[in-house]
Amino acid sequence: MCPVLCLPNFAVFSRRLAFPLLLGVMVHCGSSSSSLPTLPPGNFLYSNPQIQAVTGNVITPDVPYGSMLVGQVQPPPTGTYTITPALPDGLFLDSGTGVITGMPQSPFPLTSYGVTVTNSGGSSSTLLSIAIYAQGAPYDLFYGSVSGVAGYPATPDVPTLNGTTTATFSISPALPGGLVLDPATGTLSGTPTAESTLTTYQVTASNADGSTTASLQIQIGTPSAPAIAYPAGSMALNVGTAMASATPTLSTLPPAQSFSVLPELPTGLSLDPQTGVLTGTPSAVSPMITYRVTATNAVGSAQTPIVLSVNPPGWALISSFAASPTTVVFGQDLTLSWNVDNGSDAIYINGLAIDVADNGDILQEAPPPGSTTYTLAATNSVGTSQAQVTVTATGP
Repeated sequence: MCPVLCLPNFAVFSRRLAFPLLLGVMVHCGSSSSSLPTLPPGNFLYSNPQIQAVTGNVITPDVPYGSMLVGQVQPPPTGTYTITPALPDGLFLDSGTGVITGMPQSPFPLTSYGVTVTNSGGSSSTLLSIAIYAQGAPYDLFYGSVSGVAGYPATPDVPTLNGTTTATFSISPALPGGLVLDPATGTLSGTPTAESTLTTYQVTASNADGSTTASLQIQIGTPSAPAIAYPAGSMALNVGTAMASATPTLSTLPPAQSFSVLPELPTGLSLDPQTGVLTGTPSAVSPMITYRVTATNAVGSAQTPIVLSVNPPGWALISSFAASPTTVVFGQDLTLSWNVDNGSDAIYINGLAIDVADNGDILQEAPPPGSTTYTLAATNSVGTSQAQVTVTATGP
């Protein structure tokens, strides 16, 4: 029988003393042979999940670590570590720590490995890959993708390559007409002559010590009218304060040859007719107006809106308020971003206070079908400035 039932005069103990005593006795009454079960190992990864090494060179120890918690790397799980298949000659796995070390002895093809840590509670596994290259052999070849327009020079695509500076490059299948691969440097360049759908090519770099291959995607489009946008989106400027230059982004070829704007810009601002850059120092107050900039090339023209207003000196200055993207599919979220100068006591979007700094962004839930206008209001002790962007949702 538990001793707590036999304590004399237990009722006269004060509550303050009786509770810890009772707790202590109850703990004493518990079975001394019971213990908590061992938890299985948690998830883990390796500091280098893709080992690429050269024969005869000691590798940097590849250390496992536990899952991220509040932005901090956690220790790896404890237990016994094993790996399958067997590591290349010269590399070793420490069964107690999971660390991979050593000096590879001979070339070994790219292989995927499974590392498992086991304790009495269970096991956990992760994957990594290892490739061993001969001394002087090329490896880790990489290209970016190429998007060109028929009749216009493509931006040269220069590869990165490790292991050697001497290699011969080849590509398969044959490149679109007008593009060439330099066999000595691997640089892809030229002026494509015709449209080509998105195609994946294999480029091989080789020398007497070995070879390596990388994928390269190429797509050649046809000339089109300009696609123009101003990243700033909307601005609320101040009289007497020079605006930050607003440079348009142009994503098509041929390049735009001229730019124009309607209606006429506020006094003191100007649009460069050759580059489309907006600059200047406004000299008079102007209400919020949507201006339309037209970019023209040899194929045609396109317009983009930019919303500008000019306020008295000292008001909060909104150097940019933008939505990304400005056209969404129904149900798609978007991001609103802004930059405010001159200090602001409060920032509102469509009347709702935003608890963020003068420079920030916020994820906005999907708007309803059609056009939705977002108004940013920045207030300081002098006045309230506003900027607007409009987002179009298509569908459903």
